[in-house]
Amino acid sequence: QRVGAFELLDCRLQRCERRSLSALPPSVSFLLHAMADASPTLQAVLFDHDGTLVDSEPVHLQLWQQVLAPLGVHLDTASYRAHRAGTPTPANAQVLVQRYGLKMSPAELTHAKHQATVRWLAERPFPLMRHAREVLQRLRDAGVRLAIVTGAEAAGAQRTLHGHGLEDVFEV
Repeated sequence: QRVGAFELLDCRLQRCERRSLSALPPSVSFLLHAMADASPTLQAVLFDHDGTLVDSEPVHLQLWQQVLAPLGVHLDTASYRAHRAGTPTPANAQVLVQRYGLKMSPAELTHAKHQATVRWLAERPFPLMRHAREVLQRLRDAGVRLAIVTGAEAAGAQRTLHGHGLEDVFEV
């Protein structure tokens, strides 16, 4: 079973605070005991935006499907997860144009996907990962400094922070 970044951070924090251990999933409890020698003091945590703070992949899949459908391309979930998830938009566009013989440049496809993302984010933020808000609060309560980093456009991260009322949680 895969343990997500938040569960690992939560586990570290739980180890430091030594409370609510019975509420942790078994996989996290196992990690808790395995981390007995880990440093109990966290000074700062950097959160990657996509895939760590927010569960953006289902949204990106949906947006790719919207952009590709008028071009006669169906991008199924299994294929996306196996080959495209987590890949920057320009790299995905390059592969998709080549694979499906699209009559547009990778730059044009990248632009179309970017515009779809901008429209989506204008209506709502990316959804937070499970336990994100809880972990952020525990880290803040413990005096841990928090920053958000992303390889994507800063506007998506800013929309996430604003849309979820987290503007004051992160220093950077």
